[in-house]
Amino acid sequence: MSGELERFDPGEQGGRIAYEHLHRYALCREYVAGKRVLDLACGTGYGTAILGSTGAEVTGVDISADAIKIARRRNTGDNVKFLIADCFDLPFESRRFDVVVANEMIEHVADHDGLLQEARRVLAPGGLLLVSTPNKPVYNRFKTPNIFHVSEMEMSEFQRLLDRHFRHVRLTGLRMALVSASYPLNPATTGNLDAARIHVGNAGSDGQPQMSTGELQLADPEYVLAACSDDPLEDLPLPSSLFFSPGNDLWLEHERIMAWASGLHEEDENLRAEVARSRSELVQERENLAALKAEQASQVQFLANLQRANSELGAAVQRERDIIRREGEGQRRLLSRLLGQASDSNVGDDEASIVAGLFALNTTLVEERLRREMAEQKTAHQDAAVAAALAAVEKAQAARETAERECNVALGDAHRTHQQLAD
Repeated sequence: MSGELERFDPGEQGGRIAYEHLHRYALCREYVAGKRVLDLACGTGYGTAILGSTGAEVTGVDISADAIKIARRRNTGDNVKFLIADCFDLPFESRRFDVVVANEMIEHVADHDGLLQEARRVLAPGGLLLVSTPNKPVYNRFKTPNIFHVSEMEMSEFQRLLDRHFRHVRLTGLRMALVSASYPLNPATTGNLDAARIHVGNAGSDGQPQMSTGELQLADPEYVLAACSDDPLEDLPLPSSLFFSPGNDLWLEHERIMAWASGLHEEDENLRAEVARSRSELVQERENLAALKAEQASQVQFLANLQRANSELGAAVQRERDIIRREGEGQRRLLSRLLGQASDSNVGDDEASIVAGLFALNTTLVEERLRREMAEQKTAHQDAAVAAALAAVEKAQAARETAERECNVALGDAHRTHQQLAD
């Protein structure tokens, strides 16, 4: 068996899968009345219990101890029992059972021949094997492959497999179908169990409906139930059949879903209108976004221009700084040289030395000015003294000149007097 186990449990699952599994066991039940029956891979025992409703003695086996525990708890009929067993190594003597049922389990094992050989071993002579499996191409056409199935088969493969082990094989197809049912409403009506008729309607070449009554013929069975025996199967009834579960009415579920879906129509229309509005808004938003992107691109270009201009300005400022620095250095060197010449000392061209040189030059200049002012004051005093002396000399000279004139006058007068006297 596969390491992973796939199980159907009608106590937990309903819907389509319940119809499929229960219909197969309903068909098998038709062939086990008064028989000793073995149900392989019985799971939680629901199918074994169905077979037990007509079978004389029914044994369900499964490799899962948990499944067998549940089966024993749920199904307590006197003619039904459950055992933990491997389907490849059954704990029964040969020719023990009249019917062996293997529904939906052969696709879970890789060794099909080994499984069928073990089933043949426990079958009594002329016994019947009922085995079902999915029809691979139909089963998988609308869904992903079943991860629990390790060896699915097409009908032709299934037929060839069974023909290798049994002389006679008859296949019954099973699939879901949507049909219209008729039934009596008068409670007094009885005996209609065998009266069900199948009406088949098709459209003719002229488009008009054509009706016929007979066996149900549907293309593409999704599952195949095989009846296998070494005895001829001509007397084995295999009529068409329908399965219906009143407590699990798929049509009512379908109608509920359709009603729900119909109720979604207005919502769908509203949603479509909303989608249309949203698309219109989206177009507008995209246009706005395009405009914003264009504006952003313009701003980015403007920013790039600003950055380039800023870079150029920075370079220009740096050049000016370099020029100013070089000029400043030249001016400091010139000032240092001039200060050195002025102060008759060595003055460095750094700012501290220049400042110190300027202070020293200022001190020298102040001292020189003071000396000059003192010299000027001294010169002024000397000039004043000289001027005073010159003035005194000039005064004395004037006085002498005056005295000389007066003396000369006196001498003239005296000479005249003497002359007079002499005369």
